Amino acid sequence: MAVAGSRIYVLGGFDPGSAANEEYDPSSRSWRARAPLPQGRDHAAAAAVAGRVYLVGGFRGGNPESNTWEYDPASNAWRERAPMPTPRGALAAVGMGGLMYAVGGVSAGRDTGALEAFDPATNTWRQLAPMPTPRDHLAAAAVGDALYVIGGRLGDMARNLPTMEAYDPSRNAWTAVSTVA
Repeated sequence: MAVAGSRIYVLGGFDPGSAANEEYDPSSRSWRARAPLPQGRDHAAAAAVAGRVYLVGGFRGGNPESNTWEYDPASNAWRERAPMPTPRGALAAVGMGGLMYAVGGVSAGRDTGALEAFDPATNTWRQLAPMPTPRDHLAAAAVGDALYVIGGRLGDMARNLPTMEAYDPSRNAWTAVSTVA
């Protein structure tokens, strides 16, 4: 899911091939269906940058994807953008500083620490310092000028992580922050 403007967008789903794009308006407490995803997928990540919603990666038929899709809520239309350098699913994405950051996930059958930034203005991806603790099914958030990554798991559901790390874009460096209580 991602928040763009005053709306919440919930995209894709666990059902094979789900192409759902549902918009929630908190002010009216109502849902409405919007233009479906160009390709169904599960375990994708979404983030908003400059009023647009970006959907990256995920699995289609069990295979990790590298697609980047941009959704414009004003025109209710999708367009394909440059693919991520690292195909993956079960990743996290965050919009921060005019860029979208894609972090972690499962690629080529194993967890990755890949961190890549997408610049919508130039339609380009840049590979950055990898996350110290590769993981999938993680949570990420931007606070101030830092990207925080919390929890996740290593390879299977039995290995949930209490790890929290922060990425500083100005230094292209990660710092261990704490363990989750």
